[in-house]
Amino acid sequence: MLEARLTPLLQPDVIHVGGSAESRTIGPMAEAYSVGIAAHNAAGPISTAATLQAVACMPNAQMQEMFAPGGAPWNDAPALPPISIVEGKVRAPSGAGLGIELDEAVAHAEAGY
Repeated sequence: MLEARLTPLLQPDVIHVGGSAESRTIGPMAEAYSVGIAAHNAAGPISTAATLQAVACMPNAQMQEMFAPGGAPWNDAPALPPISIVEGKVRAPSGAGLGIELDEAVAHAEAGY
């Protein structure tokens, strides 16, 4: 697809491509062909944090798909600190690992356990 120049944009999803490390290999491959990255993410805060960490390393990243903070309490509440959008931009969390911690009590409550 890249060599044939069939697309100007790739949408890797950390859940479907094998994790954030595999996502970070797709970015440079796309960059070599002047193809942008619009990371796909239709999951919760853990996937969002992993995707943000991956695209933070990609100079060809153009956008990050994610649920809007505040759109669904079950999506925001388990992440500490919560992922937020400031002036239309979201930053990769700066803590250790993925940059967030999971509030397991909140996750269980939201899941109905």
